[in-house]
Amino acid sequence: MDEWCKKMHGLAEMIQRKFSGFYLAGGTALMLKHRYRVSEDLDFFSTRYFSRRRISQRMRKMFPVEKEEMGEDN
Repeated sequence: MDEWCKKMHGLAEMIQRKFSGFYLAGGTALMLKHRYRVSEDLDFFSTRYFSRRRISQRMRKMFPVEKEEMGEDN
């Protein structure tokens, strides 16, 4: 689990540098802080308006996306 935590932590930090205004939350945030469970996704939130479609396009340029679940824009 420690190796997985390191990989997820590095990925989360990289995403936060590229997408300012977002913060990590959910199961992965708990995994990185308390190391009590394994989480396979990254949940980022923002208090500001953003276009999910634009974020998705930027992410697809940076990473190979295997699965994407998208709701309505806020």
